[in-house]
Amino acid sequence: MTDQAAFHHSEAATMLGVSSATLRRLAKFYEDAFEPMPTDARGGRVYPNHALKRIQAARALFDEGRAANLETAFSLLARGNTGSPDEVLFQANAPEPIAQLLVEFRGMRHALEQMSSRMDALQDDNAQLREQVLKQLEAPRDDARERELQVENADLKQRNLAMLQELERRRQEAEGKDRPWPWWKFWGQ
Repeated sequence: MTDQAAFHHSEAATMLGVSSATLRRLAKFYEDAFEPMPTDARGGRVYPNHALKRIQAARALFDEGRAANLETAFSLLARGNTGSPDEVLFQANAPEPIAQLLVEFRGMRHALEQMSSRMDALQDDNAQLREQVLKQLEAPRDDARERELQVENADLKQRNLAMLQELERRRQEAEGKDRPWPWWKFWGQ
């Protein structure tokens, strides 16, 4: 393509890989940002090579996310700015919906920062409370352990007493004292 070449509508649409309707819309944005497109003898638009290059550049800006919309991309090119994402979003003449989104975004970011600081404070409070609860639980655990030991001690005493009584009973049986006689032994006496 030479700089002097100009293409008719269908040729330009084919070269850009867009439909005719899309090219008409892009041409309107181009004319708003730069200059009116030249026309042929019948009054139809003719697309010069430099216009096609600018249209391709504007589409690239939009596709890469460096412009909020195609209109913004053309205005960035007209000012000679290819725009980083921050420059495009924070420009003064941003469309109204984007400006509203930016205000909402800033409010949400502020609210998120506040919630984050509250969360940090709550985590600190939670850590302090956890330490206090653990200290309180450790003291009763000692008392509970003493109670468990007392219960075990009482249980062992009962077992020992029962074993001693059983041993005494067996000793007495072996000696024959207080030995109960079966009932049939009385019949023969």
